[in-house]
Amino acid sequence: MERTSRSELAQILAPLTILPGADRMTEPHWSAYHAVLKGYFPVELKAASKHLFTTSTFWPQPKAILGALHSQRRKLGHNWLDRVKALQLGAPDPGPMTLLTEEERADIISAIPGIRSIGRAESSKD
Repeated sequence: MERTSRSELAQILAPLTILPGADRMTEPHWSAYHAVLKGYFPVELKAASKHLFTTSTFWPQPKAILGALHSQRRKLGHNWLDRVKALQLGAPDPGPMTLLTEEERADIISAIPGIRSIGRAESSKD
């Protein structure tokens, strides 16, 4: 699934072209980079490009870009897709997914009718 067009990818990676090795990028190279990175959102690619711009001393290989992208997703947590989609649309970041507290769990269980009979060994007798 293409989330980033080839022209968007070129614009996002453009600041990295000042790094040594960028002059070796040919049309097939750009196509290969797009094939590998097209499934990522532009907002993710911009953050990875910014990170690589400050840390790289040579033109980054796709593996380095993918490493930065995966690192960002791990930092976002389990609901990374919802968070990235919201950021891409310009909406506020919904924040990391949090686990339910025991009180929230008890409230959910008490709200379901007939839940008390589920899971008990004698539930078939009720």
